[in-house]
Order: sequence, then structure tokens, then C-alpha cells
Amino acid sequence: MGLLSGEEFRLLFAVLLNALVLWASWRFAKRMNDDRLDAIGDAFLLYYLVQYLSVCIPGMVRALHPLTIGAVALVCSGIIGLAGSWKRRPRPQFTPTPIQPRLIMISIATAAFALAYAIALAWHQRFLPILSNDAITYHLPAAVQWLQTGRLGMYEAWFYNPANSYSPLAGSTFIAWLLAPMGGDVFARFVQFGPWVMLFIVTMNLCRRLGADVAIAALAAAALVLSRPFASQTILAKDDLFAAAFFLLTIDAFHHDRFARRFGPWRLGIAGGLLLATKFTVLLSVPIFILMLHRGWTWRRLSIAGACAGVLAGPWYLRNMRLTGNPLYPTDFGPFHGMLHVTRSALLARPRGVWDVFTNGYYGIPATLAIVLVVALIIAVALSARSLARDPLLRTCVIGPIIGISLFVALAPYGEMRFALPSVALLFAAMSVALSRHNVRGFGLARYGTATIVVVLAALTGFIIQKSMLFAGAGAIGAII
Repeated sequence: MGLLSGEEFRLLFAVLLNALVLWASWRFAKRMNDDRLDAIGDAFLLYYLVQYLSVCIPGMVRALHPLTIGAVALVCSGIIGLAGSWKRRPRPQFTPTPIQPRLIMISIATAAFALAYAIALAWHQRFLPILSNDAITYHLPAAVQWLQTGRLGMYEAWFYNPANSYSPLAGSTFIAWLLAPMGGDVFARFVQFGPWVMLFIVTMNLCRRLGADVAIAALAAAALVLSRPFASQTILAKDDLFAAAFFLLTIDAFHHDRFARRFGPWRLGIAGGLLLATKFTVLLSVPIFILMLHRGWTWRRLSIAGACAGVLAGPWYLRNMRLTGNPLYPTDFGPFHGMLHVTRSALLARPRGVWDVFTNGYYGIPATLAIVLVVALIIAVALSARSLARDPLLRTCVIGPIIGISLFVALAPYGEMRFALPSVALLFAAMSVALSRHNVRGFGLARYGTATIVVVLAALTGFIIQKSMLFAGAGAIGAII
């Protein structure tokens, strides 16, 4: 073989750059956490933080180029790697339910099933062009424009949706990260595969903190990521899974055991900042965070978290404020003037319309699965009613979906269920509460069977039945191996 060709060199550069960032992030996360799953969640969060900074920093100084992206990534990875070598002090540690070997086996098989399912889906779609409206209209074109001009300029999308010209575009920075070293969209078109994995990990962590064992936590997480609203987006170059993943990571960072640690305020600031930098519609879910407030807050921790979130997300809103005098332009609200007078979508005006929005279409939850989630939420509320006042995480996962979906129905200008994905994700955590907090004799083994049925239901109703069975078959092979 001769020297590497240009295409081969770009592929090698992309693989090595991502491997370096992941290694540094894992090194630091492992140092900050004694629990392996917590460390994986933090590693993913830092991995996307480095991507975001590597595109935004040179983009803001008009020096965006594959080489400058790589240089910033190297510096950030070096800082994170060195920080991971510092000696840490003992901190309060979350102690999960004791893990039995058979539960570990169930959780590993469940994770293998979900991963093999998603890989089969991606393999099936590997030759198809990018078809999603938002992806071909502004998510990908914005990233391409930035790389062509060398700066994070305004991307005009007035012909499609004027709000997209001013919306935060963290999703496009992650796309630019994958486009730059490769010079093509081979990896970028599957940009949401990473947050899909993040959703699985952070959902497991939330369920374990709610009292579920590792097997129930894995089954609930698999049901979430294999359900149609989430699995269907792994093949779209968009940002909805990023919003849902950063939302759950922010809730996880609010937990008192996580927040009390040295990295806690920084974790919260990073997750919250990346969430607010993703899109305007995440503001519909932000009020849910009020349910997570607890006595662990101090002015120092609050300042660190707020400053970190402000540095990451603030420039997008400051840009709009400087250009138009309205941080949420073109939306008209309060004292701020804009060209769009947003009113609730007519599709959400009646109960039947709300049900159709949530259960029909590409992003909808299949009706059968939606009924299961509603029943599980009712059971979770009944079983945990006495604990809601004193347990912020339980309160957030059980009451949060009700608040978030209600805000969406009352305020959303578009009848697109994907804007409520953060609240929908919490429904699966609430399902783990319904399966774990019970006093019914003999239900111990049946709860694993019930959770498995929900996973299979989610897997088989994501796409047309022939394709769903094909992907589920690949998942079954992965689980058996």
C-alpha cells in the first residue's frame, strides 16, 4: 500500500480526533465518579462540550477551519486530560441498589438489543440521501456556510421559517464537527446517534436514582430509545435528541448527590448551557427544573452553574439582542417586539387534536405505547404520592411530564410532538417508578416480564412492521451474543 489518500487521511484524522476527545473525557469522568454509568454520562457530556467549543471558538473569531477545530479540540482535550489526573477528595457518593449477577446480565443483553437495533437501522439507511426538511433547509446548510466562510454567520432561512435564522444552532455545531475533518456528510447525517446513546445512559441513571434496579433501569431506557419518537430520529441530521438528552442530563445534574460533588455545579452549567444553546423550544421544558430545587444550593454553586450556562448559551441570545433588541427574535413577547405573534396551534385546541399530535405522524408515539405510558404514570403517581414533597427527583419524573406536556399544549405554536420530547422522556422514568415501587406479592419477577413486553412493543411499533421485525431481529442477535 502506498501513502494514505486524501480521503483516507481525512477519515483517519476524524477517527483519531474523536478518539482523543473521548479518551480525555472518559479519563476525567472516571476520576470524578466511582459509579461506571455516571462516568459514562459525564464523558458524553464533556465530549459534546469539546465539540461545541471547538467549532464556536474559532467560528466567533472568523477562523473556522478543520485545522483550527482540531487545534482547539487538542487544547481542550489536554486540559480535560490533565484535570483528570488531579487527586480528588472524598465526596458523597450515590449508592445504587445492590446489583446481582443476573440483573447485570439482563441489563447488558438489553443494551446490546437496543444498540444492535439502532445499528441495523443506520445500516439500512446508509445509502439514502438526507430527506428531512429541517436538515436540508438549515441544520446542514448552516454548518456548511460556517465552514465555507470561516465564521458563525447568520444563516438566512426566511423562505422556510424566519425563526430558524435567529435560533440557537448548537445542533449545527455538532454537524460542523463531523463535516469538517471528513469533507462530507457520511458521519454528519447520523449526528443524532450519539445523543441517542446518551439518552439510554442518562435514563438508566435517573431510574436507578429513583430506586429501580439496574435491569428495570435498562429496560425502561431501552423502551425510551426504541420508541418511535426517539429511534426514528437517529437517522435524521437534526437536534431534537440533543435537546432531550441535555434536558435529562440537566435533571440528573440537579440531583443532590451529584450536585454536592466538586464537579457538580460545572456539570449542571454545562448541561444547562448546551440545552439552552440547542433551540428556542426547550424553553417550554425549562419550568420543570423548578421541581428539582433543594437545599443543596449555595450562592457559590449557583454562580458557577449560572456563569457556565451563560457562557455557553448566552452568545446566541446576545447576538439576537444586539441585532434586533429581542433575545428571542422574531417572536413577539412581553416588552420585546418581533415579526411573529405566536399563538397556540389550532391542532392543540381540542383533546382529539392533542391525541392525534402525540400519537400520529413520524414523531408520534404509537397509540398502544401511549396508553401504556399514561397508565404507568397514573400508577407512579398513586404509589409515590406520599414521597413527592420530600424527593425532588421523584417529583420531577412523576409530575414533570404533566407540567411539560401541559405547557406544550397550552403554548406551542406548532403541533409537532417532538417539541415535547423532554417531557415524553420523563414518562419512561416514571414507568420505572410504577414497576419498582410496589407492595404486590409475587410481582417481583413479573415486573421484568412487563418491562420486556414494553420494550418489544416499542421496538415493533417504531416503523412499518416488516422493517421493525428486521431491526428487532438484529437486536435479538446482539442480545443473544
